Amino acid sequence: MKLNHKGNMIWCEVWITLIWGLWKHMNDVVFRKANVDAGEIFCMAQLRVSVLLKCKSSHMNCSYSDWCLCPIHCIRMLIK
Repeated sequence: MKLNHKGNMIWCEVWITLIWGLWKHMNDVVFRKANVDAGEIFCMAQLRVSVLLKCKSSHMNCSYSDWCLCPIHCIRMLIK
């Protein structure tokens, strides 16, 4: 997918949000003796990115379930 500046900024924000979520989970495992849970990491990543994009853009019309099913479609809506 060819991206303009706005699209690149969105992907950077998504990337940072994903890395932050992994960091938080790693801290829970190390400092709170939580178990590594790939399902939780994945679900929380979907939720955090969905909330981030909803907050950043007032014209994002994708629901959380839409985001989970087809995130590329939702991001394309934001880039336009």
